[in-house]
Amino acid sequence: MLLYLFALEHGGDSVLGGNRIPAGVQYFPARSPLITASGRLSDTDADAERLKSWKRKGLLLANTDVIAAMEPQEGPKRLCCKFSKDGELSGDIADRDQLAMLRAYVFGLLSKMVDEIASGNIEPNPYTRGTAHNACTFCPYKSICHADDVQGRRNYKAMNSQRFWDEIGKEMNNHG
Repeated sequence: MLLYLFALEHGGDSVLGGNRIPAGVQYFPARSPLITASGRLSDTDADAERLKSWKRKGLLLANTDVIAAMEPQEGPKRLCCKFSKDGELSGDIADRDQLAMLRAYVFGLLSKMVDEIASGNIEPNPYTRGTAHNACTFCPYKSICHADDVQGRRNYKAMNSQRFWDEIGKEMNNHG
C-alpha cells in the first residue's frame, strides 16, 4: 500500500490533480470481528462492542484536519490513531518529513530488490514474526524452496513507533 501511496503522490496528476499530499495508508479487516459476551446482546450493544475492536491498521499523516476529515462524525473510532482528552493526537502517525523519509526508504528497498533479481539472485529469503506470522504458511512455492532449510531466516519482532523511525533513520543515514 505504501508503493501505491507514493506512486500516486509522484505521478497521480491524471487521477488526483495537482498538489497531492500523502495522508497515509490504512488496512481494514475484511471481516467483522468476533465478539464475546456473557449473555445475549442487543443489535445496538453488539455493534458498539464490535466497533471497539474493529480498528484499521496503518500509518496516517499527523494532521488533525486530515484525521477529522477521515471520520467526521464523532472523532476517530476505527482509525489507527486517537485524540487524547486534551486534543493530542497519538497512535500510528507520521509527520511529512517522516513520510518523505519512508518514501525514500521504500524506493531504496525496491531498487535493491530489482537489482538483486536482475543479477539472478532469487534465493528464498523468508521471514517470521513470532509464532503467529510465517511468510511461508500460504506460499505456493514452499515445497520448492525448502523454507525449513533456509539459513539465516529473518525473524522480525514487533516494535514501537519510536524504534521504527529510529531504525529507518539509521538505515537511511548508513545507506541513503
